[in-house]
Amino acid sequence: GSRSWNNAYVTIALPHDAWAEKSEVQFDLNLVATTADLMVDIREESTGFPVADASFTVAIGDDVSTFTDARGVLRVAVPSKRVDAVLECDASGCAAWSRKLSLRAGSRTEVEIQLRRLEGDD
Repeated sequence: GSRSWNNAYVTIALPHDAWAEKSEVQFDLNLVATTADLMVDIREESTGFPVADASFTVAIGDDVSTFTDARGVLRVAVPSKRVDAVLECDASGCAAWSRKLSLRAGSRTEVEIQLRRLEGDD
């Protein structure tokens, strides 16, 4: 199927005499996605208010990406077509959040995180 790509630049080298005669040049182009987008929404479980100071990590094998003040679209490198990732979210005064997720290169996944306030931290 067709797919739109942002900023896909292609360089093609042709022999110096390629334009000596009128001819057609055809080529097959295979673009491979190397990242996945996570649309992250982090809220307090009880109030539904956004949590501003949350730290969000994505671990794929030994490769860990950390995002501070995480919100919106976060882009992570995906080393193969489909990988298992461990997502973790921490914010002060809240219980830690963790989830496993299968990520596919070229995909965009919504991640809705509900953080539970720890007792005694009003």
